[in-house]
Amino acid sequence: MRSFLSGDTLIVKETGAVANAAIAPAIIDNPAKEKKSEHALPQHLLDAPNLVGMLADFIDSTAVYAQPVLSLASALPAIGCLMGHKLKVPKFDTRSNIYSVGVAPTTTGKGNAKKVITRAFAAGGFDTRKILNNFASDAAIESALKENYGVAFAVMDEIGDELNAISHKNSQGYEARVIRSLKEIYSASDDEYVGKQLANRDGKSPPVRIIQPCLSLYGMTTPKKYYETMTESLVEDGFMGRFLIFEGSNDPEIIENPIASKDNPPDMLVNWIDELVHFRNEQAISTIIRAVNPKEVTITDGAWDKFNSLFTWERSMHRLEAGKGSGLEGIYGRCRENALKMALVACDRNHNIDFMTAAWACELSQWLCQRYVVLIRENMTASDYEKQFNAIYQYILSGGKDGRTKKQIANRFRMPSRQRDDILRDLYADSKMIDVIENVCQNNKIKQTFVAF
Repeated sequence: MRSFLSGDTLIVKETGAVANAAIAPAIIDNPAKEKKSEHALPQHLLDAPNLVGMLADFIDSTAVYAQPVLSLASALPAIGCLMGHKLKVPKFDTRSNIYSVGVAPTTTGKGNAKKVITRAFAAGGFDTRKILNNFASDAAIESALKENYGVAFAVMDEIGDELNAISHKNSQGYEARVIRSLKEIYSASDDEYVGKQLANRDGKSPPVRIIQPCLSLYGMTTPKKYYETMTESLVEDGFMGRFLIFEGSNDPEIIENPIASKDNPPDMLVNWIDELVHFRNEQAISTIIRAVNPKEVTITDGAWDKFNSLFTWERSMHRLEAGKGSGLEGIYGRCRENALKMALVACDRNHNIDFMTAAWACELSQWLCQRYVVLIRENMTASDYEKQFNAIYQYILSGGKDGRTKKQIANRFRMPSRQRDDILRDLYADSKMIDVIENVCQNNKIKQTFVAF
């Protein structure tokens, strides 16, 4: 069920029923949702059910830049965090942790969602200390989850920069471990996460243990920065498959007078958030360690049919890509899982997933999966070396006629000097894409400047 507020009238889309309501500010359908582009998310998939849709609409109604796709991208993991340790999908034990990324150019409204979500959640009694900023290491992630009893919502600005650093095969140890931690925390949502073992001679440094961690993540980045992170290694090891990628508008409509205030979330939204914040599973059994026993949502037979049909498609695409040796089978392999997660966070107030919610989640997951594969094929370089080769060339090219000095290149790209020199040599001698200008400095050292053709 989707609901919108227009003036003082509450309109329930699914049933067409109308009831009086005195809730301000108003939430209405955003006309910007009607705008289409070549790769735009279909309109009906933007109309998310229940609390997810309600939060996405409130984010829309406060925005100066109309970005309904990014509103949905941020609402999904936010509600996923809210449901952490409270609700789960039966049969598969699927939890509500979701990783999503909103991709749009700078100054197009990517940062609005965090402010709105934080204030709406605070109004509903949610502990906003669980809403985290950018992480610097695996230890930072583990510490934040431990302090918040295993549930947190990470909002990462410019996630493309972070992933670029941690995906580099020569990145420092703590950066490389971030990827491993994010993968393991994601997969341990129904189990126990055990962090790295440190030297523990005195028994005072045991590994971090988190029972059923529920980390939801919303990242924001520009198209160029994010697509630069698409390397073969990250795609093939399944890391990229954990993210739902939502492409915002490159030229969003500017709303001079947003219809709602971030500081005044509607009562209906706040009350539903409050219900989830204070929800406890009455069947949970206390143990010596902190009990985590989420309630199973109810799924109708028709809804299960949708999930099973999606799984049939998922397995056929998985076999097809595996046969090609493309490395993309891991992306398809999470399609049903992502649909179950999105349906879970979009369940109704009585914790039910009906046919319509399942159909929405399955179609959205399939659409995002297919679009993601297209993006990877368009942007993933053939190898890590080729990625570095192209990145160094583009950096030299951006220097114009003045080029880039060897010191500037070394500061920009963290890699062994021998590897960097090999790439520069290939650019100059083999590919003939750059020229080298050598000048003798006062200390008789040779200063090399590289200029791209």
